[in-house]
Amino acid sequence: MAKMMKALLSCPIMLAPVIASAAMGRVANQPAIARPAELSGMARLLAMEEMKNLRMTFCRALDGHDWIALRSVITDDFEQYFAETDGPGGPDVRPPIRTKGGDAYVDFVKTVLTGQSIHICTMPQFVSVTANHAQALWFINGYGNIAGRSGLGYERLVEDYVHVDGKWRISKVDARIEAHVGF
Repeated sequence: MAKMMKALLSCPIMLAPVIASAAMGRVANQPAIARPAELSGMARLLAMEEMKNLRMTFCRALDGHDWIALRSVITDDFEQYFAETDGPGGPDVRPPIRTKGGDAYVDFVKTVLTGQSIHICTMPQFVSVTANHAQALWFINGYGNIAGRSGLGYERLVEDYVHVDGKWRISKVDARIEAHVGF
């Protein structure tokens, strides 16, 4: 069991939400922590489909430079962390980029994503889906000319969503490029 936990903890970006959600609850000699109830059945499926569509709109907006559509799927207090790592759970290759605020993020993207890009979103895994918050793991394969650097990137991200005014929005993205093939 100790070896398995050590292996799980060595890959924090992929499993951090799973470990965190499993760890929420009973700690020795302490009462259980009240957690919001997970959605189930059709309500869960519909919420997940709406969030999948948000991610697809996010990527289409990046690729089409549709800044209005991009801004429409993120919250006002949107947070982004973007790093290039040396493999899963590896050290950063260069300093990470952080942005806070929906408008600040769109302004940032406008400056670095000046060329063509293609983002392909695959394998969403929803870790948690409650009535007002959700979290999912995604894998993104992409091509891009970003800030003058062309190539293929393979990215893993953890995305948080909030349900605001009857709609889901992306509130936080923690993205790590784990492999890059330049040309």
